[in-house]
Amino acid sequence: PARCNFRTARLSSVPGFDYEETEGTLEFPAGATERFIEIEILAKRMEEIADKFLLILDEAEGAKFDTQEGGNRDSHTQTIMIGVNDADEGASKWLDATFNCDEVSLGLTEWRVQFMEAIFCGGTWESQREASCFDLVFHFVSLPWKLFFWPVPPKVFVGGWVCFIVSLAYIAFLTAVIGDMAEIFGCVLEIPDIVTGISFVALGTSMPDLFASRHAAVEDPTADAAIINVTG
Repeated sequence: PARCNFRTARLSSVPGFDYEETEGTLEFPAGATERFIEIEILAKRMEEIADKFLLILDEAEGAKFDTQEGGNRDSHTQTIMIGVNDADEGASKWLDATFNCDEVSLGLTEWRVQFMEAIFCGGTWESQREASCFDLVFHFVSLPWKLFFWPVPPKVFVGGWVCFIVSLAYIAFLTAVIGDMAEIFGCVLEIPDIVTGISFVALGTSMPDLFASRHAAVEDPTADAAIINVTG
């Protein structure tokens, strides 16, 4: 007997709009040479172009993957296409090919969820009703900042570039505000700018980065976010 795990991963297809995400384990009893994986494919509009997603097999036990057909010793990947490629004409098809309409719909949905998470403690009304007094106080103290950063779009749009550019704009704006506030603070207390910069400003900006880097290094699978402290 042999077994392996399987899961889907998106390419141009969007889970929930083009197909339903699936994962599980394939069991091969002794003597079995094939097994079937059921993946629900959702209906596509006529103006949409063909999309793709991946089916990944990994963590095999009692067998090895064929390295000749899109696989390696640890996993096997199969590209699955939804739709047909003759739908490449017309303005609507060009629009879907350029911006991926399903991806835009997913982004708008995530944006609405992002707003609800900013408004309610815990992200939902049900969670807010069960929140402790400390959680509610912390939520209302941080609510202005949550609403301030809510317009930052989800990373779904245009491969994350919209989120990246808007985030840079927010960082530039906050940096300018912090610099002006530090200069005013030093002027009021008659503290030189260099002293204010290496004390109050550094403490207020680098310390949060330090704790964020530590959290990323401990909790994140790849710890990529741990390098953000270099900006301090």
